[in-house]
Amino acid sequence: MSENSLKSLADFYYFQLNNNPKKDAFSQKENGKWVSLSSQEFVEKSIRLSKGLLKLGVKHGDRVAVIANNRIEWHLTDLAIQQIGAINVPIYSN
Repeated sequence: MSENSLKSLADFYYFQLNNNPKKDAFSQKENGKWVSLSSQEFVEKSIRLSKGLLKLGVKHGDRVAVIANNRIEWHLTDLAIQQIGAINVPIYSN
């Protein structure tokens, strides 16, 4: 996959994993300590979440509302939704 073949934001995560994997691709503070996910962990978790959404009956073109603060899990959910061709409808909790 080349930079020119990226067609969606979801493609970017795989491009980054294959071309420049990071040990700490995503980080956030939890209980006063920094917690990180590697590129590989992030993609693997998003794939598991995509499979879970499919098992729940979410399909291509469906709209999925996500109520969450800005955190790693929001990005995981966003990628999982994109991977199955559904549409993320973010609703911020504030």
